[in-house]
Amino acid sequence: MKSIWRGLVLILTIKCEQSAQLVSESFDRELTWAERWAVRLHHRVCRSSRELAKQLRSLHAGATRLAREGLAPIEPPQPALPSTARDRIAAALERET
Repeated sequence: MKSIWRGLVLILTIKCEQSAQLVSESFDRELTWAERWAVRLHHRVCRSSRELAKQLRSLHAGATRLAREGLAPIEPPQPALPSTARDRIAAALERET
């Protein structure tokens, strides 16, 4: 009986942050019936949470696809060090060894 009561309280009082957290958790575990209904009903009345959930699902699908295909995310280019800085670093490393 307590779990039913807690479920109903969640359904009636869920906030945007809780909705986003539950959507995120749904990628890793199956939500309880109360969590699923709370998110569904919240998304019926909250457009921003509905849009955020859509974006999270898209990001998850893209990350899953990259992992499945063995593709690494693109690394941003690293700024090149001036040659004087490289020389100082190399000299410091030589002194340490």
